[in-house]
Parts: sequence; structure tokens; C-alpha cells
Amino acid sequence: MRTDKEFGKDQEIILYCGSFECTLSTKASEILNERGFEKALDYEGGLKDWKTAGFMTEGAQKAA
Repeated sequence: MRTDKEFGKDQEIILYCGSFECTLSTKASEILNERGFEKALDYEGGLKDWKTAGFMTEGAQKAA
């Protein structure tokens, strides 16, 4: 699993989708929690809400 190589099991990981309607980040955080990533958290508002709140991002996400 790629996550095992990139993150420590005790590291906080915030997951988010594109919007409130998407449930993929919820499913992903549940899978990561089951695999021992206790701080894998789901931000239900999505990427646009995350950026509007002023939080930082990493990678090549695109959101207005």
C-alpha cells in the first residue's frame, strides 16, 4: 500500500473529496483507520470548503 510508504501510522492524515455530496473520503478514512492509521480524518466539506476555510493543500488539486 502506497500510504504505508508515505505516512507513519501515527501521522495525521486529512482526507477530503470535492464537496459535501462525495463520500469517497469517508470510505478512504475508514479503510486507513482499519489498517492502523488512527489519525486518518475525513473533512466532509470537500476541497472547495477546505480552501475557503484557508487551510493549506499539497499536490496538484484543482478547485475554484
